[in-house]
Amino acid sequence: MLEIKEVSKSYGGKNALEGVSLTLPRGEIVGLFGENGAGKTTLMKCVLGLLRYKGEIMLAGEPVGRKNLARLSFATGEHSFFPALSASEHRDFYAMHFPAFREKRFRGLMEFFGLPMNKALRGFSTGQKNQFEVIMALAQGADYILMDEPFAGNDVFNREDFYKVLSGILEPQETVLLSTHLLEEVEQFIGRAVLISRGRIVGDASAEELEYLRDSYEKKQIRNIGVKIAIGLAVIAILIGCYFAFLYRPQEKFTSWPVDKTGEPLTAAVQFKGFPWDKDLDLKYPAVSGATVEAGEGQLTV
Repeated sequence: MLEIKEVSKSYGGKNALEGVSLTLPRGEIVGLFGENGAGKTTLMKCVLGLLRYKGEIMLAGEPVGRKNLARLSFATGEHSFFPALSASEHRDFYAMHFPAFREKRFRGLMEFFGLPMNKALRGFSTGQKNQFEVIMALAQGADYILMDEPFAGNDVFNREDFYKVLSGILEPQETVLLSTHLLEEVEQFIGRAVLISRGRIVGDASAEELEYLRDSYEKKQIRNIGVKIAIGLAVIAILIGCYFAFLYRPQEKFTSWPVDKTGEPLTAAVQFKGFPWDKDLDLKYPAVSGATVEAGEGQLTV
């Protein structure tokens, strides 16, 4: 069991971790979630002894040190391999220093990702470097495998395929702590989710609890969407009502039209003062003057 007790870490007086406590038993796949700067990477580096910290980190009841450090492996987007060495040379190096090195798993993952065995790592693409970093962490033979945003920048299909493979190759005693902000990609793969924010653990849920919280959240979102749709429809109905009220508002109707001596209608550009506001009624006729016609409560003067 890996136990993290009241671990704190600060940089220049600013807390990166503050009283973090976490227990990781054997055989779990744990997602560590949090925004950038939440403390995910700092926590992993403290576990590995790469940073000084306050608090206590114990592995099987003993402090993490040279005697048991081989039981921990680390995959990071910062990369921890030797760029001048090839993949086969890394394999030989790891096999020499880690007695539990998994040769069969190494070869299987190299084939899965289609990586070259005899090419120097400096010639790999960024995506290939990320993949090789993960391969070495999984092949080292560690009981606790820490992965810090291992596939940042990789194609989403490669990531999803790898998670499926990973769930199939892990043995019951192996524990994975996977740092990521892509919950939707790993929720079917992890058995537990830990949320860290501003250097503090603010959530710790099992897969079942996580599914319940997700379903509750989705139902709440659906309700919110329904309310928004109802409000939108009500606003539209009001606007339509206002439009038709304006379109069919009461208007003055002319009872007659001025005619000349021959009985032909006079043509005019007219202005009617009987509305609540002055309104020009441009009838596009030549202007004439001197005629008046009754129009309801007002008069039309031409």
